[in-house]
Amino acid sequence: MKTEQTESILIDSSKKNIKVPVIEINNLYKSFGNQEVLKNLSFNLYDGENLIVLGKSGSGKSVLIKCIVGLLRSDSGTIKVFDRDVTSLTIKKLDEIRQNIGFLFQSGALYDSMTVKENLEFPLKRMKKHLTQKEINEKIMEALENVGLPNVMDKMPSQLSGGMRKRISLARTIVVDPLIILYDEPTTGLDPVTSEEISLLINDIQKKYKTSSIIITHDIECARTTADRLIMLQDGEVYEKGSLNKFEKSTDLIIKAFFKEKYELNIKIIIIMETHTQKFKIRLGLFVAGGLTIFILAIFIIGKQKNLFNPVFKLTTTFHNISGVQVGNKIRFSGINVGTVDNIYIINDSTVRIDMLIKKDVWQFIKTDCKVSIGSEGIIGDKLLIISRGITDALLAKDGQRLESNEPIETDAIMASLRVTACNAEVITKQLAEIMIKINKGDGTLGRLIQDKKIADNLDQTIVNLKKSSKGLDENMTAIKHNFLLKGYFDRKAKKAAEKKVADKKAADQLNK
Repeated sequence: MKTEQTESILIDSSKKNIKVPVIEINNLYKSFGNQEVLKNLSFNLYDGENLIVLGKSGSGKSVLIKCIVGLLRSDSGTIKVFDRDVTSLTIKKLDEIRQNIGFLFQSGALYDSMTVKENLEFPLKRMKKHLTQKEINEKIMEALENVGLPNVMDKMPSQLSGGMRKRISLARTIVVDPLIILYDEPTTGLDPVTSEEISLLINDIQKKYKTSSIIITHDIECARTTADRLIMLQDGEVYEKGSLNKFEKSTDLIIKAFFKEKYELNIKIIIIMETHTQKFKIRLGLFVAGGLTIFILAIFIIGKQKNLFNPVFKLTTTFHNISGVQVGNKIRFSGINVGTVDNIYIINDSTVRIDMLIKKDVWQFIKTDCKVSIGSEGIIGDKLLIISRGITDALLAKDGQRLESNEPIETDAIMASLRVTACNAEVITKQLAEIMIKINKGDGTLGRLIQDKKIADNLDQTIVNLKKSSKGLDENMTAIKHNFLLKGYFDRKAKKAAEKKVADKKAADQLNK
């Protein structure tokens, strides 16, 4: 809804061939804490023009347009929109001005939870309350057609590309028929082709809706496509203003830094073309030839390792658990690499089949009773398959034959067994320690035997008594031998022993002769 002042300005503009400002900014200041962002900023936006605002990051471009629509309050200065100073307006009066201003956010700012249609309905239902649903639908379709996306009404923003989201954001801006549009980095994050499409679309919107626009950008190609006039901000102030031609021909170093990209690219292309001398071409050819040689050599070496160029035959085997064997792992026979793992298939939940490619020159040694087991190169090296030797009289294996396998012992099982052994050793050591402590304290039978002095003395006395008993026994045996009743028995026994000794001596002498 246009204010009376807005209408009078537009009427005056149509009657007179003069530039009528729709936005006038004078002596504008804005700070955040001790940091001055805008300093004594002054310029006008005229009816029907596209004004490009250039400047490096942090120069105050985005802060400027937020001050224009009242999202930020300036510290001092005036901002007149349709000849009304927005810095002194109430919220209600400011909302009246805002109804004639469209704002295209840098990120698009679409509502993720709403469809495209609902995103465009939202400002219409809030700002154009007199419209019927049919009129709202017609305006939404018109806006979508004007941005080239009439068939995405029911899609969610997440289903759209970056360029499409930017177009939908622009459709939401123009659907309320704004007189002024403020663009905040309209091509940021877009590829060059999509950026050019958005720039052309801005020009189309200007012509169809007769809008006046401030375009914040650092995209020089966007500026070249859309600019009627440019201003450059530097440290929060207007550094330069004028036509595109004036900026491109400027000798100022700061301005040239923005416009040098196109010309430097052309210069670099010329320099590169001039350096393509015969010597350079020879070096380039040698470099390419060397690269191709290395590439072919690498293919040959890898192919040889993987038996891609050797005559081979195929064998298969099955395991319940392949313990990390992979396609390409080596296969050994008698400690020699004779092939590689070609394929691995899961047959069912308990069986895995491995296809092996074996060199044909070892075929004569592979018998039907050979068995396949899983090993590794070193303790923690790559897994490999090991084919055991078969019996000499066994038949030779045929191409594609299945060999029996030996299931591998899992490292986890070995480690679990070692853990059990270690735990048992710990228990035994602990028990031995407890026994030694008891012995040292004199507890238990063994401890009392070692530590009790009385028991030790008794043992000593027992040993003495045994010695005495043994001596008495010897004396008794001597007395028995001299007893007249038994003397004859012992004499005969001694005589036989002497005769046996003499006989043994004679036999020995005979053998020596």
